[in-house]
Amino acid sequence: MPYLTTLDDWREAIPKVLDVEFSELLSAYEQYPRCHHQQYRARLWECAGEPDAIADPNGEVVFDIDMDCAANGVIGPLGSRIVATRRLWFPEEMRTGVFIRGEDGEDAELDFNVQACAACSEHPHLYADTGLTTVFNFSPGMYELVVYAGSDFSESLSVHLEPF
Repeated sequence: MPYLTTLDDWREAIPKVLDVEFSELLSAYEQYPRCHHQQYRARLWECAGEPDAIADPNGEVVFDIDMDCAANGVIGPLGSRIVATRRLWFPEEMRTGVFIRGEDGEDAELDFNVQACAACSEHPHLYADTGLTTVFNFSPGMYELVVYAGSDFSESLSVHLEPF
C-alpha cells in the first residue's frame, strides 16, 4: 500500500491483509470499546481466526515469517517501518521464551511485542522485547505477536517459542 493512501486503497487492502470486507471492519470497529491506546483497537480482527502457531509446553515450536514489504500479511511501509502479525495460542499457563532469528541464525535486529487478545477494558497483558529478556509468563489463550522492522528490511525470519 502506498504511503499516501486513499479510501479506495484501504478498501482494496483490508480484505487482502485481514480477510474481512472493509464495511464489516468499519461496522465492528464502531462497536468496539474505546481504548486508551488506539492501536489496541486493531485486535478486533488481528486476533480473529485460527492461530498461526500453538505453543507446546513440552518442546520448541518454530515458524517462519517472510518479513518483506511485498509479502502477504506484512503491512507497510508505515512511515519508516513494516509490520507483521501472527496469532499465537498458549494452551496452558507457561513460561516461554520468544526468540526471533534471522537467516544467519542470529537474533534478528528488530522489535516485537506480544499482546493478549482481549478487549482494552480487560487491560490485556503486553509483553515487549526489552533487549534484556524475551522470556515471559503467558496465561492460557490467544496472543498476537507483532514484529516491527525498517521499511528496507527484507529477510525470512524464524520465530522460536521455547518453554522454560
